[in-house]
Amino acid sequence: MENAMHIQDLFPPAPRPSLALKLARATAEALLGEPPPAQWPDVEAVLIATGRVRVPEDAPGLADRLAAFG
Repeated sequence: MENAMHIQDLFPPAPRPSLALKLARATAEALLGEPPPAQWPDVEAVLIATGRVRVPEDAPGLADRLAAFG
């Protein structure tokens, strides 16, 4: 997950590597034991799962389990 985010850090205007983000999202799902909300785009789900972005108020049940990489 961190590697997918580091690419974004290094090359923000570049297209996001969708395969890397999908793999990072799948990793977050495995660590959480359930998928993040479907309305979260892959990049948002990974940012939240890695603790780079706060858990939105509409998902309070996940707040105590994130960042997944703690």
